[in-house]
Amino acid sequence: MLCFYLVVQIKNKYLKIFYEKLTRYYCLSLERDLFDWIVLKFYGRIGTRLGQSRSVAFDTQEEAQRYFDKEHKRRLKRGHKVTA
Repeated sequence: MLCFYLVVQIKNKYLKIFYEKLTRYYCLSLERDLFDWIVLKFYGRIGTRLGQSRSVAFDTQEEAQRYFDKEHKRRLKRGHKVTA
């Protein structure tokens, strides 16, 4: 399965993808921290200010990229659409 990314380069962010599914939103971001690589996940209901976030830290960029790819495929499999 080929993966296409919406790449946004903002300061330290390496990759960032926005998803939507009916009334839900999801954002997946791969960033560089001072010491390691971090995958950030933001999700919640569209139209509200409430939402949640999770972060997962990795020692190498390859590990973080594999996790990012896995989460991206998971979002697509669950019916989320990539938005800009």
